[in-house]
Amino acid sequence: LAKERQKAADRARFNGKGFGDASLTEDSAAKADARRECDELLRRGTAALLGTSPKREVVPAELKDALGGEAPKVDAAAAAECFAQAEACAKAVGLRKEEAHAVFGAASAAAESKDWAASAKGFVRYFSFEIAPSDAPLVGDAYGRYFAGMAAYNTRDVSRSIEQFEAYLLAVSSFCEIN
Repeated sequence: LAKERQKAADRARFNGKGFGDASLTEDSAAKADARRECDELLRRGTAALLGTSPKREVVPAELKDALGGEAPKVDAAAAAECFAQAEACAKAVGLRKEEAHAVFGAASAAAESKDWAASAKGFVRYFSFEIAPSDAPLVGDAYGRYFAGMAAYNTRDVSRSIEQFEAYLLAVSSFCEIN
């Protein structure tokens, strides 16, 4: 109710116009709200997947003394739930980039849980999205290709496994140093 009142007040205040005299429609407001909600869900899912909090940068496990003796904990189930919610939210209003990120995250969470069939299926879906390289998930294409290769390998899909591992090597070939 508060959101609806704020939207109505904004429309009245700006006479239905946004930046550059663009029309403030219900659709654009709904997309903006959904984008914020998706971003928050993706941030929470990534934090659960990487073992940190959404408010803090990733903390390496070797710094556990600085955290009071506890290493960050990975919660793949919580990550999967956040990514599923983000995907549903993005799909509802047509946010392709956010939907792709949610599918990527869900596939990564499945790999973390060793659910290789779900992970393989998810990465196949992710790589079918046509998004710009600049819109790739923060952990990058190499991470996705590696885990897509692992998922394909563990589901005995040899040709896809080789294809993904070759794509992984191509993605990391630009790095000067690989751990």
